[in-house]
Amino acid sequence: MKNGALNNAQLHLEQEHEKVATLLKRIESFDFMDQRLILLIKELEKHKRMLRESSECQLRLKQQVLQTENALEFDRREIFDTLEKAEFELAEKIRDGNQLEVELQNIKSSAESLKNCLGENEYTCRQLESSLVVQVENEVTLEQPKEKECILSIVKVQDNPNLSMVTQKATISEREALEALVEERDHFLRICEEKDSYIDTLHTDISWLMEDSIRREFEVEVCTKLDAEKAFKKERLLKALNEKEQKFRNLPVLVMSMEEDLISTVNSYFSEITGIQIKTSAILETLNNVEHQRKLEIEEKNKVISELEKEVKAQKEETEKLMNQFGNEKSRMMVLIKELELENGVLHRDIKKLSEEKENILIHIEEFNDHLSEVTCGDAKLMKSLEQLQSCEEETEQVVDTRVSVDLHASAKRNANSTFSPMATNIELDADERSPLKELNK
Repeated sequence: MKNGALNNAQLHLEQEHEKVATLLKRIESFDFMDQRLILLIKELEKHKRMLRESSECQLRLKQQVLQTENALEFDRREIFDTLEKAEFELAEKIRDGNQLEVELQNIKSSAESLKNCLGENEYTCRQLESSLVVQVENEVTLEQPKEKECILSIVKVQDNPNLSMVTQKATISEREALEALVEERDHFLRICEEKDSYIDTLHTDISWLMEDSIRREFEVEVCTKLDAEKAFKKERLLKALNEKEQKFRNLPVLVMSMEEDLISTVNSYFSEITGIQIKTSAILETLNNVEHQRKLEIEEKNKVISELEKEVKAQKEETEKLMNQFGNEKSRMMVLIKELELENGVLHRDIKKLSEEKENILIHIEEFNDHLSEVTCGDAKLMKSLEQLQSCEEETEQVVDTRVSVDLHASAKRNANSTFSPMATNIELDADERSPLKELNK
């Protein structure tokens, strides 16, 4: 009976330990679930952050591409506008220069014609002057003998009165001829004065035309300088434009260079197997198909960009779905966590009760062990006394039996007062069963 009670107590303790272990395992599983939930939340946040960063990076790249395209388009338009303005101004300057050259040629031709006229007028004036001088000299030489003849005729007329009338008429006609010559000389002098004034005006016109031609030549030089400056500016703008275009061209050149490097590496691997002839043919074919491949690659890149946009859209939809699922899962987990907290509180209360019961059981077990140790001590004493009594003679058996029975009754009473009721009954039964003196007393 005593062993059965101990076994029952041990079984009860083992069951309580198993319950506590299962509760601890459940608590650990709940902690593991909490940690796993936290890891899932962190992973979801990480994926969200990665998706957000990828979308932001894609937007930044698109914005940078648009900005570069807009800047390049704006620069190209400005360069083309400036080139058009420079070409228009250059055409105007060239037209003005041509007009100035035509006017200058006209002025030069008019100046040459005026010079020719001036030379002709000077020549005619000189001829007129020389003719007038010769005529005056002739008249003077003619007048001297005529005067002499007139004097002689006058003397003769004075001698001959019939000839006086004739001489008077001759003198009158001569005077009229002289007056006509004087008038003609005055007329020629006036013509000479007019020619001189006309020559002076021609000189002034020629000087003015020369000054105008010099001014036009200076303007032409200025225009040529401006044209040279415009041409220099145009060359500089063309150089800048060529640099821009070269930069534009460098991009496909770099791509083509990368493609050519890749093709050269591939062809090098093939050349180890197939030889130099296949390599050269492949290079020629690749060089012929580079432009077509570039166009195809651009189309493929556009397709990839559209597919990436679709994937980003699908990922956004999936993230929204995951967010909704996560919200539902979170709410469900919150409900489950609340339930687990309630169960945990109940388990803590049960564990507290079980710990109290365990302490009570341990106290009872300690008391039982103390009582059992006392009983074993009493049994040992009794066995010693029994051995002593068996070694004694038969004469003293009754006295010893009476004393032993008195001792047994006293010890049983003490044990009944010190232990609880079910334990005491079992101990008394065991004591009765194990005591050999009781059989002897019977």
